[in-house]
Amino acid sequence: MLINKNEPLNEEKYGEYSVIKKLYKTKNGELLLVSKNDNAHKLFTLNKIEIKNEKIKNDIESELNALKQVDSKYIIKINEYFIEKKEEKSFFCLILDYYENNLSKLIYESNFINSKITWKFFIQIIIQLDNLNLNKLLPNYLFPENIYIDEENNIKIGGIGITLDISNKNRSEMDILSYCSPEIIKGEENYEKNIIWSAGCILYELAFKKRAFMDKNYKTLEHSILQIKYELPDDSEKELILIINKLLSEKKKRPSIKELILDGNFKNKIIEINLFSQILNTNLKGK
Repeated sequence: MLINKNEPLNEEKYGEYSVIKKLYKTKNGELLLVSKNDNAHKLFTLNKIEIKNEKIKNDIESELNALKQVDSKYIIKINEYFIEKKEEKSFFCLILDYYENNLSKLIYESNFINSKITWKFFIQIIIQLDNLNLNKLLPNYLFPENIYIDEENNIKIGGIGITLDISNKNRSEMDILSYCSPEIIKGEENYEKNIIWSAGCILYELAFKKRAFMDKNYKTLEHSILQIKYELPDDSEKELILIINKLLSEKKKRPSIKELILDGNFKNKIIEINLFSQILNTNLKGK
């Protein structure tokens, strides 16, 4: 559930970090915007995860160890982590770099996104998703507010391992549901096919500055996703139409990440945007 970002806090602290505002509620905790006590001007994101049982603790430790093996400039690194006890509860506290600009903000609040930038960001997202897939760290879905832009205008995927709470079916959860595949709605787990769907939704939004699936009514939105009902402008770029239609299709027709990378239209865009060397550097030659 999204949390009111203007919600006043009473000097809440975790270790050496002071909470500035709450960002999101997650299934096992929440994301917080924090500053370190010795440098109030330097901001970080704190992912607070409640340790409800030993399994959660072991799962987090296993994921943290796996994340150490991921070497990519397209992922937000965990700077440090520690366990904090509050009110007889224990929490893992993960400290990540904070980036002010996310993809959603750029799409709707700037004129920065053109066709070249659309493909650059999309290709970078796919490069990173393949990297995460190789390390068994794929998230189940992805959405623009959790993709950040660094000072060099490269994407940074945040919230790896974070599952946001979409169970309450209110307006906040609808913002996330718009990027969830039909399989997630049905309660099926297929992380690679689910994340490919999310990537298709993000490519659509980058290109057309609106969501592929959006409705004021939760049930109607669910129905549109389940029926895969979306519209493409008649004057859309040919490669764009072909790739979006592949990504936003029924599960058996949806490509894997590797199949997308080997797709001829996608390869042409990699060469056109001059990101081929980055594909090679992540061992994605498709041997």
